[in-house]
Amino acid sequence: MRASAQSRDVRLDVLRGLALLIIFVDHIPGMLFAGLTPQAFGYADAAEAFVLIAGLSAYQAYNGKLATAGVLRGSLPIFTRVWQLYVTHLALVVLVAGIAAYAARRFGDPNYLEALGLDVFLADPAQAIVGVVTLTFLPNYLDILPLYMIALSLLPLVLLGLRVHWAMPLALSLALYIVAQIWGLNLPNIQASRVWFFNPLAWQFIFVGGVVLAHLAATGRLETLFRLRGVVVFITTLASAYVLFSLLSVAPWRQIPALANLSLIDPADLPVADKTNLTVLRLLDGLAKAWLLAVLIPRAAAWLHALPARMLAVMGRQSLPVFVLGLVLSTVCGVILRETGFVLAVQIAVLVGGSAILIGFAALLDWQARMGRRDAAIAMTKADTEVRPAPGPSAPLAKALAEPSTQ
Repeated sequence: MRASAQSRDVRLDVLRGLALLIIFVDHIPGMLFAGLTPQAFGYADAAEAFVLIAGLSAYQAYNGKLATAGVLRGSLPIFTRVWQLYVTHLALVVLVAGIAAYAARRFGDPNYLEALGLDVFLADPAQAIVGVVTLTFLPNYLDILPLYMIALSLLPLVLLGLRVHWAMPLALSLALYIVAQIWGLNLPNIQASRVWFFNPLAWQFIFVGGVVLAHLAATGRLETLFRLRGVVVFITTLASAYVLFSLLSVAPWRQIPALANLSLIDPADLPVADKTNLTVLRLLDGLAKAWLLAVLIPRAAAWLHALPARMLAVMGRQSLPVFVLGLVLSTVCGVILRETGFVLAVQIAVLVGGSAILIGFAALLDWQARMGRRDAAIAMTKADTEVRPAPGPSAPLAKALAEPSTQ
């Protein structure tokens, strides 16, 4: 059965929810448990998964609208979403900056502003404000939404390219990726780095790849590929070998003091695994892990309906508000850990409490959405009943009324 004919793929919601939880943990400065997230066990981390799933979801959300409403009308919801992301980003910057400024003043520690790159506001407030509005100033940890905005803006062109051939947008995206790698092209940032942390000219390839994969699934081509057992085994073997290579390269055991000098692969012998430009080492690791997840997690896996997976799926369905709340909580939790000396008990409390807040918030939004759909269905049914004409007389009565009276 083609993907387009199937129900919502729960795996995407679960994995996106897990990525959101990992992003929350990884963005807390000094968080001990960040050493247990994917960033410590390979080149790729939750960011690659988040962007890839965003591409898959974007195709499912907007391809049908573009196909039925035409290019102009079908693109309107896409750019409306981009505008919503832009406004959300501005609000997020203001909120996080307010938290950091309060902490810096309350505890007399300017590092709270410097760690996020917000000290630019102190040096030149006017330039910083203009930079925030024009996206030429992206504070640290607040750069994923602008990347998604750029990627989503390309979606109409990608969907139009799919009408020609599925390989066309992928080839153009790959060409742009290669150009960005060779010439180091990126967008400007007034921070010390001078460029966006997530180079959209490189990271767009992951997003476009997700769109193309969703198209191949919807048209049955991906299902055909998975029927070729020999090909699947071959690709799975290569992907597994590369994930192992990535693990050995980063050598996570070196976090243990006694094993700090134990390394099986010298990083100096390898190309740079740069996150900003999504260099080849990271790209291949992200793609290899995505393939293994697709192969090893069946769509009908029973554990996808267990309570832990359901909680992650709820977060995945409410990804944008949960992502925003997660970044706000990361900032607050960073202050808490710093002021309490990063003790283990507080770190556990932060992890459990923050996760519970995110899951509870997502569940509330999900319940609200379900109630809204239920109320809309009831209203539609009621309206249909009110406008429906009253039933006519029964057939015998109608016949009797139609016949002339003999009396």
